[in-house]
Amino acid sequence: MERIWLKVEGIQLCDFQRDTKKNAAWATVKMGEKSFVIRAYFFELEKDGRRFTILNVMGQTFFKNAYPSPFDALDQALTKADPDSIILLDVHAETTSEKALISRYADGRVSAVWGSHTHVPTADERILPGGTAFMTDVGLTGAHNESIGIEYEKALTLVKDGVKTHLAPPYSGPAEVNAALLFFKSGNRLPASIKRLREIVTVLPN
Repeated sequence: MERIWLKVEGIQLCDFQRDTKKNAAWATVKMGEKSFVIRAYFFELEKDGRRFTILNVMGQTFFKNAYPSPFDALDQALTKADPDSIILLDVHAETTSEKALISRYADGRVSAVWGSHTHVPTADERILPGGTAFMTDVGLTGAHNESIGIEYEKALTLVKDGVKTHLAPPYSGPAEVNAALLFFKSGNRLPASIKRLREIVTVLPN
């Protein structure tokens, strides 16, 4: 998620989508000699008569860039969210401890919290005391026998030999699909249960 800010195209994309997403929290972040305005992502959708609010906040620990407080960003986002909607929060962060803290901070105020960024699914899915479903990291959907989705040889060249190279995922072969399934009773905004999903599939070449 944080890599979108490293490319001009990513920033332009977000600028283009300002009219279609509700901006929840803005903050100026300095990256090297440049400063960018980022936010907690916030958008809404409706499916089969149910309203959903999708949120994303960035963690702070171990990231190169000084992202603003995810706790403050979440508070600002929730002031604009429909409290009767199913609110889903993605926490893009490096450490399990930070994801756990944010999940407890959001417990009871959102329907579900899951972590992303570390690419490996965790076996700790559960319902928190306040009724929010939580999983530290859902895991990636991508190449299975590589380096967290990136071609092994290229990743090895970078890490072992220090040779910078273009890192890219393979486009065919074994792939893993990771997800979290939420189960709701009719009319409830808090889930009754959460289940981890993991499938290994084969992607055929074009």
